[in-house]
Amino acid sequence: MSINRITTFFSTQTAKDSFISVSGQITAGFLGAIYYALAARNLGLTNFGIFSLVVATATIIKDIIDPGINAALLRFIPGESNQHQVHSYIKYTAFIKLGYFALIIPLFFLFQRPLSLIIFKQTTLGLIPLTLALSLSFSLGFFLSGIFQSHRRFVADAIFTAAQPVVRLFLIAILILIRFTTIQSFLIVNIAAYLIVSAIALFIITTQFLSARISLHTKSRTRAFLPPMIVSTAAGTLNDRINLYLTNYFTTTNQVGLLSSASHLFTPTRQIAGSLSNVFASRFSSYSTPKQAHTYLQKALLLVSLLSLGLLSTSFFARPIISLIYGPEFLPATILFRLYTLAFSLYLLQVPFTSILLYFKGRSDLMAALSFFQLFLTIVFNLILIPNSGAQGAVVSFILVQLASLFVTAALGFFTPSHHHG
Repeated sequence: MSINRITTFFSTQTAKDSFISVSGQITAGFLGAIYYALAARNLGLTNFGIFSLVVATATIIKDIIDPGINAALLRFIPGESNQHQVHSYIKYTAFIKLGYFALIIPLFFLFQRPLSLIIFKQTTLGLIPLTLALSLSFSLGFFLSGIFQSHRRFVADAIFTAAQPVVRLFLIAILILIRFTTIQSFLIVNIAAYLIVSAIALFIITTQFLSARISLHTKSRTRAFLPPMIVSTAAGTLNDRINLYLTNYFTTTNQVGLLSSASHLFTPTRQIAGSLSNVFASRFSSYSTPKQAHTYLQKALLLVSLLSLGLLSTSFFARPIISLIYGPEFLPATILFRLYTLAFSLYLLQVPFTSILLYFKGRSDLMAALSFFQLFLTIVFNLILIPNSGAQGAVVSFILVQLASLFVTAALGFFTPSHHHG
């Protein structure tokens, strides 16, 4: 890896787009970590565990409501020159999202008592409506971000991404000043911040798509793309969060609190990975030849390799980071933080391979299969490791899954033939 090659890379449009997008994600991730630190300090270890289960459940519901919607926007819009067709894609995906809202909301309220017992191991019906409201606010923000990214408006997306945690921290400061710090108040603040920022973003995004006619071309391409993504999204979101539920089932909410506190410190890493994936998507979707795609893949791999090395170096500062952010009650999470640095380094290295597989080669079918492979490994490793090792077993399981996934995604990214591109 020569210095000249690195210098040349940082002068490319890829690096510029990535820098803009990642800057917004880093800011949002850093401010998000402060939010979760404040929640942990003010709620205590046990209540923070319950709070973390609410947020995890809201995220799962959001992913069920968004079954590959943003992936479809990023797959089809960057390479589309016909603006009517662009607006057609946005309107059609918005209708799909509204349809899922109409289906999910009544089911969620109908089964809220058994859901409460499954999620919290107790009947806490007061948290169920807030969980649903939080998931809907997540979904709206996620969709608006996808529109910005699909149009390559990375500056607008970075501002939008960073604005929500700024508003949230402002509202949290008010709660702390008036000493009204409960699980419910922290959740309401999160919901309010998303709604405020999303309302402002709606004025920036063009509303021309509202009057667009949805073409048969839009329907056929989207319908062909989405089914595997629905499966992939469902499996992927369970894979990311099932460790919290299994840890709660086999151990205590204290262990959930420790696991969640360490995991939330890597929220910036997850957001950076998502941001990079969206930047890579807009490029891979616009390429027409394998040579173009594989040249870009090399640049993407160089970038994520540098980021992974930087992430690994933070493991040396695990104890002071945990102590400073969460306080002495959470110091047992130090070993979890160190293990997570390795896990998320492997996680970052997969992003270029999944991006070329999905957005250039159009292999959403393989992404669905990969998600089920990851989910199977996650369940098996968690069931083996969590009962004996608690939260530490959950993180070791995550490392093993990411290592296996890296080998598989690399092989698929390099050697899988494309579906017809475009």
